[in-house]
Amino acid sequence: MKQKFKIFYLPLVFTIIFISFLSFRSSNAHFEILIDLKRSKKSLTYSQIEKMLNGYPNINQASLPIDVWRVQYLLNESKYDLAKSFVKSAAKVNPHVYVSEYLQGLIFYNEGKLDSAFYYSKKAFEGWPKNIQHYNSYVDVLEAKQDSSSLIKAYALLD
Repeated sequence: MKQKFKIFYLPLVFTIIFISFLSFRSSNAHFEILIDLKRSKKSLTYSQIEKMLNGYPNINQASLPIDVWRVQYLLNESKYDLAKSFVKSAAKVNPHVYVSEYLQGLIFYNEGKLDSAFYYSKKAFEGWPKNIQHYNSYVDVLEAKQDSSSLIKAYALLD
């Protein structure tokens, strides 16, 4: 009876060890990517971070989806079509931070599609107006569209 009891827990112990290992590797990757994102010139590429990230967990310490990092590196490499697919998956993971709308606006802005960039950057700014990146993105689109009245309204919302 005692032997069967130990054998029953053996798969559970191996599963816990495996998940702990994945979490440890992911935490190390998150640390390296965060350091690289703070640099003015990125030293990592999309293919390098793709190898580093194992998909567990799918959210970082700041409750942002991991796919946000993928999108940022893809934007640096001008791979907009692939970036769009990761934006959609990031929106499913955490739609409450409006980072997906912000990134979608950046993608369309870089592609020169100002109407779509306006829609998404405005949605991100109105969803989280205290985020300075959302504000800057929205203002960049408004400047490109030469929409001074919306620019004044956006400035009034920023504290």
